[in-house]
Amino acid sequence: MEAGSWKLEVGSWKLTIFVNVLYALFWGNLRYLREDFKLLQLSF
Repeated sequence: MEAGSWKLEVGSWKLTIFVNVLYALFWGNLRYLREDFKLLQLSF
């Protein structure tokens, strides 16, 4: 029981990091898209 819960904790910890990385990449890309959009608006 103890080992199983420990594995679950490690798994959720890894998943949390994975989600945070994806989230950061997603928001980073959104920020770049927004900046590109501003540049497009300025060029028109």
